[in-house]
Amino acid sequence: MGQQVRAESIPTAPLTWLVRGLRRLTHGVEHLRRIIPEGRPLREDAWWGRHRMILALLGVQAVALPVFGAARGYGIAHSSLEGLPVAATALLAMWPRLSRTTRSCVATFGLVTSSAILVHLSGGTIEAHFHFFVMLGVISLYQSWAPFLLALGYVVAHHGLVGYLDPDAVFNHPAAWASPWKWAAIHGGFVLAASAAQLVAWSFSENARTSFEMILESAGEGMVGSDTQGRVTFLNRAGAAMLGVEDPSAFVGSPVSDLLDWTLEGTASQPATESPLAETLRTGAPHTSRTVVLGRKDHRFPAEMITTPIGRRGEIEGAVVVFRDVTDERRGERERTETLSLLEATLESTADGILVVDNAGAIMSFNRKFVEMWRIPEEIIASRNDDQALAYVLGQLKHPEAFLAKVRELYATPDAESNDVLEFIDGRVFERYSQPQWVEDRCVGRVWSFRDVTERSKLDQMKDGFLSAVSHELRTPLTNVLGFTLTLQQRAGELTEHEREDVLERLGMNARKLQRLLTDILDLDRLGRGILEPRRERTDLGELVRRVVEESGVRGQRPINVTDEGVVVGLDQAKVERIVENLITNVIRHTPSETRLWIEVRARDRGALLVVSDEGPGVPEEFRAAIFESFHQGPNVTTHAPGVGIGLSLVARFAELHGGRAWVEDREGGGASFMVFLPDAPARTGEAGGASPSPVPRQNIAS
Repeated sequence: MGQQVRAESIPTAPLTWLVRGLRRLTHGVEHLRRIIPEGRPLREDAWWGRHRMILALLGVQAVALPVFGAARGYGIAHSSLEGLPVAATALLAMWPRLSRTTRSCVATFGLVTSSAILVHLSGGTIEAHFHFFVMLGVISLYQSWAPFLLALGYVVAHHGLVGYLDPDAVFNHPAAWASPWKWAAIHGGFVLAASAAQLVAWSFSENARTSFEMILESAGEGMVGSDTQGRVTFLNRAGAAMLGVEDPSAFVGSPVSDLLDWTLEGTASQPATESPLAETLRTGAPHTSRTVVLGRKDHRFPAEMITTPIGRRGEIEGAVVVFRDVTDERRGERERTETLSLLEATLESTADGILVVDNAGAIMSFNRKFVEMWRIPEEIIASRNDDQALAYVLGQLKHPEAFLAKVRELYATPDAESNDVLEFIDGRVFERYSQPQWVEDRCVGRVWSFRDVTERSKLDQMKDGFLSAVSHELRTPLTNVLGFTLTLQQRAGELTEHEREDVLERLGMNARKLQRLLTDILDLDRLGRGILEPRRERTDLGELVRRVVEESGVRGQRPINVTDEGVVVGLDQAKVERIVENLITNVIRHTPSETRLWIEVRARDRGALLVVSDEGPGVPEEFRAAIFESFHQGPNVTTHAPGVGIGLSLVARFAELHGGRAWVEDREGGGASFMVFLPDAPARTGEAGGASPSPVPRQNIAS
């Protein structure tokens, strides 16, 4: 069994070794690939800097070689001819129409040619060959494979070919003279070995440069490099996009001001000598500008800009300008400002008081209406402390404990909504609304809204009172009408003539009450809609008053005096009759049954004054305007006949319909005097008319 296993495993051993060897070879090749540089081209500014240095070196050697040749005993003509190839390559490498690679190769050829000439002039000494090693180090500065491989090939070819044709010009020992290609290969190998360290350094430099360029090109901000003269050394991709530049390298060597025409916002274009870049290059200090306009003359935008110096050994070698287009940011800021302005205007224009509080109890926002409604002092609202504001408003409420309990309940349940009514000690009534403020899925505070519904509450109370009074006013005459009608139906044959006439009279009186009440309500509605107009005719106001008094039946209820001055004015008789009726009814409702009543008709300039006075309790000052409002009654309403609160309102509205007015004053000796001024006006076309006679006092009527 053991022999069988060994027999099967023996053939697989070489295969395993082969696989392992291939893996190691692959890893070695991969590792070597990482070490060997790619030969990525340098930035234009970096290449130009190195190329200029190499051109200078070529120029120096073009002069030094003839001097060395002369010192070695060669003639001046011969020595000068030796320096011409080096000078020619230097001049050709300066030609701008050639590509970078071509100029690099021309300069490389000149450098290794200078090494070959030096070896030749030295008689092939070993020491002169070290010049090749030095030149290879210089050539590696291009970080390009074309010139580097050209230099290596030149060394091998020069040592082999020239060593074969003229051994004394390359080598100074017999072995090399005998086998020039062998020793050319040996020299090439040593040159290649010496170049290994340069290749590693080149690779590290290339990797660092690649990383830097990746960072530069991936940056979201625009970046422009500048030398000490203010010329562009580089422009990254983001900067080119912001500036509308298709080929960043086209601007290398151009003034930075061609790319960045810098101005302060709201000012004219600034000279390049006053730019932040110029200041940084002068002082060596970084400069930050947050409100500038950048770009080329045909492509400008608002930006933020930071200028940073580049220094080495205490000397300024240039600067980097980092800039960011803030067009969208400014647009967003404007939109946010407009939105906040609109929100603030909306909050300030609303009739509701608004308060916004965060979860920590700090006041975040409010409108002026809130401060006015709650009458909060400025020092408290300025503190933005919700607890202080709560402590102040509690003293204004009828039920502060319930108010505070509701606040605590809502703060304990952040997602709860609420709607309730607050009653104030001074009679005001607020509706309170509250709902949480959400940001995404998180409750960050609470919004309170307060609406003053005092007037609406009063109107609701007045409406309720009006409905109650109307139902009372309707129920009594309707009950009487129904009762008298049933009496006539069921006992018509049993009633005497006198009893029948009394029932009919009472039936008519109650029907007229109903008609008068419904007419008042309808007239009030027509007046509110502006569809009622007076039908004026020349009328003796005193006669009208006496007629209303006689028809009202008040003579048998109250002592009454009527005095008139014989005033004839243009008026709507039906409306003025209603004025007199409602004034008399008002006195009866609000004064004891024995109270005396006076009615006067006085002549006034361009009209007449109707005065209805009583010796009752009078009208307090605070109620004198309100009693002429619809559904509002004074303080002395009798419980047996509360009224509906529209009688005096109709008096005032009918007076205004004539262009006059109604008001109440204290009567001399006690009581109240209700005044109605009715201006004179011509009768309508086709209606009765006549001149107003001179005021003549008439006799007093007393009963």
